[in-house]
Amino acid sequence: MDTITIVLLLVNLTILGLVSWWLSNRVRSKLNEVEERHRRRWEDD
Repeated sequence: MDTITIVLLLVNLTILGLVSWWLSNRVRSKLNEVEERHRRRWEDD
């Protein structure tokens, strides 16, 4: 393989990893917000 191809592959994999990490954190955060809202609603009833 060409060295440029290897470097681009590593850069793409790194970016893909960062994006997937960021998205998973966002999803976890939103799920926690929804659970907190549901918890408050059940406490108010």
